[in-house]
Amino acid sequence: MTGELARFVRCRLTPVALRLPGVQTSTFTRTDHLLRSGASVPEALTHGFQSAFLGGAVIAALGVIATLVLIRTRDSRAHLQMAQGQTSAAHA
Repeated sequence: MTGELARFVRCRLTPVALRLPGVQTSTFTRTDHLLRSGASVPEALTHGFQSAFLGGAVIAALGVIATLVLIRTRDSRAHLQMAQGQTSAAHA
């Protein structure tokens, strides 16, 4: 019964933001592991969601790093100059 209750609660409480396949898998794997090792349902769910948030934070940090590395400054300057040129031409 504990496994069925945990599955029900996980399905109902998993927010849409956490439904990324890797993050969701990590949540459920961690929760199942803790339930099998004898943890209570609330404790297992709490630790499972904590691992999901950590995974989401890592994904977000990698996105920020990729943005900083992949966007070149000269491209940004070129876009800024184009925008300023278009704004000046529109006001003239």
